[in-house]
Amino acid sequence: MEFNKSKLLIFGVLFLSIFLLGNASFPPVSSTGAPGEGLCSDCHLGNNPLDIDGDISINGIPTNPIDGERYELEVILRNPNGLAARGGFQLVVLDGDNNNLGSLENPSANSRTRNFLGKQYFEHSPASNFPGENELVWTVDWLVPEDPDNREVNIYAAGNIADGDGSSANDFIVTEVLETTIEMPSSISDLQRESLELYPNPTTDRLYVNGLSHGDQFGVEVFDMMGRKVQMGEISAGQSLSVSHLKSGTYLVNISDGKNAVSGKFIKQ
Repeated sequence: MEFNKSKLLIFGVLFLSIFLLGNASFPPVSSTGAPGEGLCSDCHLGNNPLDIDGDISINGIPTNPIDGERYELEVILRNPNGLAARGGFQLVVLDGDNNNLGSLENPSANSRTRNFLGKQYFEHSPASNFPGENELVWTVDWLVPEDPDNREVNIYAAGNIADGDGSSANDFIVTEVLETTIEMPSSISDLQRESLELYPNPTTDRLYVNGLSHGDQFGVEVFDMMGRKVQMGEISAGQSLSVSHLKSGTYLVNISDGKNAVSGKFIKQ
């Protein structure tokens, strides 16, 4: 009987080791904390005795994403007190009915996408060591669907900030939920997505918009590729937008009549 117990104990230790190593390579599916899903803490049961701190955030989505547009999502896992050694994550994009929304493409290094039961996940592959600045960053492109049945967007992400000893004893699980709504396609005057022209593009100083109807005022919002609003104002036909103060890079412009909006990208040199 004692021999059988020893064998069972050895088997259990081996199984747990293999399981934990597997999670370091990539997490189990359905572990984002979305409705009906589990969470990293289902497997990582430690009580964080080392007081590891941190958080996870999702960047790159404007206030209202547009049908058919492509946005670069950025997942950032932070450990300010520097007590963690490794980190990993999993993310899923769902609509208001908890169905998969759009597609995830072009994952960055040490990450991948995976399909499971009709949903697409973005996750670490493998877990990464925290660098000196105690911040891990992964990116992936999110392609917004054309004319979706449900325009509510819910992005769920869960991260594991761990000491890297191969066990779950000193892990700190963090979560984030980003909520927004996909903008309806524009029908403002004669301005259509197909005819939206920003020029000169690239530009160093001023930006003009071709296609604005005369006599109307349109709201303008400029976002960087992290989804941060960097400029806002109004514009009408024939007017230009000063962008001389912006840093060099790629930007997204949203132009709206207050009800509907269209968008375009430009490069500031």
